Amino acid sequence: MMGPKQEAQEALFYEFSLEDHVPLDYLLRSISAASAPIFLSSTATPAAPPSIPSC
Repeated sequence: MMGPKQEAQEALFYEFSLEDHVPLDYLLRSISAASAPIFLSSTATPAAPPSIPSC
């Protein structure tokens, strides 16, 4: 065959889920679950409308 040698290309994307690899009883899962509602409620602010420059 003529031309450059064709090599198999590695996958560009992989399907990976942390849920499948982190045990259910892992310590950080319980910390994350307990802190998520607190973090979201204390940092959530309403969105401000964009400012329109005056000419």
